Amino acid sequence: MLIQSHKLISEKVHANLQRHLGIELHKGFFIYGNIKPDISPYLSKIPHYVNESLSFISNEIYHLSNTPFSKDKAFIKQFSIQLGVITHYISDYFCHPHHDRETYKNHLIEHLKYESLLHEHIKHLPYLFDKDMYYTCKLNGNADALSQILEDLFNRYTCNAPSFQNDVCHALKASSSIALLITYNAMHAKEKQPIITAA
Repeated sequence: MLIQSHKLISEKVHANLQRHLGIELHKGFFIYGNIKPDISPYLSKIPHYVNESLSFISNEIYHLSNTPFSKDKAFIKQFSIQLGVITHYISDYFCHPHHDRETYKNHLIEHLKYESLLHEHIKHLPYLFDKDMYYTCKLNGNADALSQILEDLFNRYTCNAPSFQNDVCHALKASSSIALLITYNAMHAKEKQPIITAA
């Protein structure tokens, strides 16, 4: 997705976190985290394709989920950035050229054209950004649970024919779900119990 698309999605995810958990992360740093993978020399080396970086992102999700949440400003800043980086990758996984690596691997121009058209579509779908995306996630304390959650989201996504609307709906649903899962679990990390959260 284009940086501008990630910004729009991150604003919605940030609002969902505030609405469902009553918590407000640093919006500016969260947005920065959502664009950081496209501008950071280090993160740019980590592929934005599901089959090539899902293991890395699953580990990032698991570790951030188990980091006890703090209201300290420095913690909020770092947590907001790290969460933004994760939701960037999650959103990209539900963008057709990133999901269908085989088709777009050697077709960068077509990939960029698709993302430009997708962004135009996102800009003209305001009702999606006023709609809650619900999905129940359960974390039972291991990385395998996260893989199952993501696999289920991917199955829902691939059940539909490729389209801009399918990308936007599932990118919002998945990134909101994972962001809520991570934040809720971080808030309850000291309790050491299975957590259920919804987006």
